[in-house]
Amino acid sequence: MELLGDLETNFPPRLASDSVDTLAQVSIAANDGTRGLIEFLTPSITVDESAGDQQVAVSRRYGAYGTVSVFVYSQTVSGALVGLDYSFNATELIFYPGESMKIVNISIIDDDIPEPAESFEIVIASPKGGAALGSSTVCWVTVTENDGAGGRVQFASTSAVILQEGEGADRVDIELTRGPGVFGTISVRYRVVDQSGSLSEDVKPASGIVSFSNQQSSSVISLTAADDIIPELSENFTVILSADYSFMLGDVQEKTIQILPNDSPYGLLSIKSAVNSSSLYTDESNKTILCDVYRTLGAIGVISVAVASVPQTATATPGSHPYLTQLQEFGISTNNYCSFGDYLLVLNSYGGSELTSQLGSNGASPDRPLSDQSVLMVWDGSYRPVAFIETNRPITCFAFRYNQQQYVWVINGAATGGDVAVSRLYQVTSVANVALLQQTEIHSPSDAVMYERDGDTHVSIISNHNSASMLVNLRFSRSEFHVTDESLPLSQPHSITHLRTVDGEKLLIIVAQESDVKIWEIVSAGWTLVQTIELINITDAATANSNGVDLLIVTSYRDVRVYQYNNLFFSFVTAVLLRDIVSVHPFYYGSTLMFCINTPAFSSLHVWNGTTITETLRWTEGGLQPLSGPISTSDRVIAVIGNSAAIYSLAVLTTADFMPRY
Repeated sequence: MELLGDLETNFPPRLASDSVDTLAQVSIAANDGTRGLIEFLTPSITVDESAGDQQVAVSRRYGAYGTVSVFVYSQTVSGALVGLDYSFNATELIFYPGESMKIVNISIIDDDIPEPAESFEIVIASPKGGAALGSSTVCWVTVTENDGAGGRVQFASTSAVILQEGEGADRVDIELTRGPGVFGTISVRYRVVDQSGSLSEDVKPASGIVSFSNQQSSSVISLTAADDIIPELSENFTVILSADYSFMLGDVQEKTIQILPNDSPYGLLSIKSAVNSSSLYTDESNKTILCDVYRTLGAIGVISVAVASVPQTATATPGSHPYLTQLQEFGISTNNYCSFGDYLLVLNSYGGSELTSQLGSNGASPDRPLSDQSVLMVWDGSYRPVAFIETNRPITCFAFRYNQQQYVWVINGAATGGDVAVSRLYQVTSVANVALLQQTEIHSPSDAVMYERDGDTHVSIISNHNSASMLVNLRFSRSEFHVTDESLPLSQPHSITHLRTVDGEKLLIIVAQESDVKIWEIVSAGWTLVQTIELINITDAATANSNGVDLLIVTSYRDVRVYQYNNLFFSFVTAVLLRDIVSVHPFYYGSTLMFCINTPAFSSLHVWNGTTITETLRWTEGGLQPLSGPISTSDRVIAVIGNSAAIYSLAVLTTADFMPRY
């Protein structure tokens, strides 16, 4: 203590002499947070599950005097669990004098479990040592959604969906699946496109949105086929999914939609009479009734329909009397046919000039009218021309298959003034495309036969040159015919045929000559003459099998004779007098063996009953030749040879009011 100033007084104050009495100590308490305010620098953080270790800063603001501490712990706020989603150990955080910052370590656990966004808190509390808590005592930690929390959306299956157009057609639900994540609400867009990528006009709706609510794992797209009146074939469309940020797409992101054929794309068929009526009245007479088959709605592609007659009060009972009814007239002159499958080659009798079509071409001649060329037809309810082939006075033709390819071998006659004829090989595809592959010159051929020998296709041709005749043999190999060295001399030959015996052990080649029939057996060593049947004025020979018995039919100007083979030679069975026979053609009607026998004046059908030949029908409108009916029919077809080519259906009946169509 110190005395200040002079006081005008007789008794001024004075200080004590003892220093203790003149001194005093004054203390100012701590103030303005000298120990510090403890709080988080950042009130919240957002991290990805793969973030790993994270650091959160805790600051000590204002004063940093002395040693202070706070307690730090965590707690779940929204789904995040300690030990599963993050690691954190509660602890006391100590600040020593002068320390103003501490770090809290958090470890985010990365797993493969789809999860939505989850949160937890890091909290500071319980300050000690004079420290105080600031305003930010909680740090909010958010772990974003992870591992496809929104899920992978895809179609439930890869199989195509079938839609059917038409009134009352059901709506089809296509299932979508979502997983393994199913968290949150998502919207899946889809669109239905055609093969060009444009939105479909045939599937409704062509685009849209399918929603999944939180934890919904499946939903459906509902589609239907638009109902119109347009005939259409089967059509394919594709449903395509698209994603946004909230989910992903799975492996099956597209699905095929097939709409079945609708509104009769190939046509709606009906049959009416020629006067456009569903019924027809006619008198009893030998004539053909014509009906029209109508094709309405669609007209896509080539179609065929089977037409059959069904007896009602009119009857047609199977029996023993043959009837012929015309199926189709071709309007050209022919002397032979060649049928295979649903195809029919009608050989045009025209000829005289040299062939001009070139190898590698389609076989037609641009220099010759189509009416003078042979025509290849296909059956689609009737025979329809599909290709033309240039021929010259054709003798015969053969169809065969090799390595799953279809071939036709046409043996032409010689041009006017010459004796060299050109035989031609054609290939025919399934769509009736024709390719000319080979041509071989043969002197004046008059007949030929095709047969199988040792696994190969062979043709034997009667050739005539300078008043001499011989048998020329060809073998098919490497897609063409080659002449062999097995030629044989002949004497006034007329026709040739072959017989593979019932037991399959023998192959016989039979040539009908003017005064005898020569029969050769083909063995491994070559041709062996095994029998000669002597007759006069022979015109033709043919073979057949009846009830397991091999038969030889020989015709002449005065009769037709039947011989039976006994495994060594042919022996005579019976004969029927019939003058001026030109040719004979055996065929089967069901299991019945019949013959077409042609003369210049008429043709006739005969039945073989095992011992005798009986005439059952006489025909005066041209020669008759049996054909194999088209694959798509069960008709037995008889072709007419002559100036007006036509085909007829054969039926053998007893009492009949009409000719049945099967």
